[in-house]
Amino acid sequence: MTRKADGIRRRWCKPSRPASGRALMGHKTQNHKTEVSPMTREQLNAKLDRTDISGIGVECIAANGSTVYYFYEDFDGPATGIERAMKQLYPLMDKGKIQKLTFIERRH
Repeated sequence: MTRKADGIRRRWCKPSRPASGRALMGHKTQNHKTEVSPMTREQLNAKLDRTDISGIGVECIAANGSTVYYFYEDFDGPATGIERAMKQLYPLMDKGKIQKLTFIERRH
């Protein structure tokens, strides 16, 4: 069906519905990567040696004895890298999944 309004023929159609609920909340822009991924000791040292970024390295020894390294970058925001690391890793330590945490920092 069509209707005539303001001299222009417009077609009536139902409004398009977003495919997911996420679209209803609006698009959230993200300026930086907040996810951390495990890395080797060599990769962590390379990150810590860089002068263009600052952050904290974390050595995690799991309950089964395996060692994993993470790097938490300092972003412009309310929480520094070490605060984010503690917020994410201390609950895992309390549950017994992590046996020991060591924070590694290098000053440039």
